[in-house]
Amino acid sequence: MDIYAKIVEIVALVFRLDSEQVRRMSADDSLATIGLDSLNCMEIVVNIEEEFSVAFHDEELLLDNLNTINKLCVMVSKKLELYTI
Repeated sequence: MDIYAKIVEIVALVFRLDSEQVRRMSADDSLATIGLDSLNCMEIVVNIEEEFSVAFHDEELLLDNLNTINKLCVMVSKKLELYTI
């Protein structure tokens, strides 16, 4: 499973962009550059939870923790490691 590719698809879906547009962004660019706010951040989180069968805890739901594709990938990777043990 390619976590990066799935997250790019989810971000593109939420922002109604072409996946290639999102892929061209640096993975460390703030998603605020394409309009990230608390509402669409939660939409991304819900889609990630459904796609990867993971759950985010309330204390993880800070915009600063979820505002780049890399941060989202790291968070999902850690959660998947926890679920496989």
